[in-house]
Amino acid sequence: MKAPRKPRSDSTTAKVLAFQKKTPAIPAHVHLRDCDLPYWRVALSCRDDWQGHELESLGQYSRAMADIERLTFEIENDGEILDGKLNPKLALVETLSRRVMSLCRHLQIHGRAQRGESRDVARKELAPTIGGTLTDLGDMSDLINRPL
Repeated sequence: MKAPRKPRSDSTTAKVLAFQKKTPAIPAHVHLRDCDLPYWRVALSCRDDWQGHELESLGQYSRAMADIERLTFEIENDGEILDGKLNPKLALVETLSRRVMSLCRHLQIHGRAQRGESRDVARKELAPTIGGTLTDLGDMSDLINRPL
């Protein structure tokens, strides 16, 4: 017998289930700085089904994001060129950016994982709905494909 399928992350059922679940706490062995916490909270809100090992990776993601922000601020103050050479902090930002992108894919917190395919998102935004049913198209009737 197959296990029941998990509801789509963009469905109403998934949103209700996410609201009912408790937010997981930071594991004791994951050490976050105060500057990491905003990134932790935002990323944590992207999903509702976190596993323990994913929370460890989420801690790495949060630290990397905070470090990118700090280094970017320092680069803005110091300048991109120091003593005729590129600021070495630029290389650090590039490395951290690659780490963040990799962790986003691993943790499934990127836009496509959260909202679905862009073509599906566009359809949802265009469809005039109330309570999940199509409503009167009103002035959008010219969008309906009709034979000439």
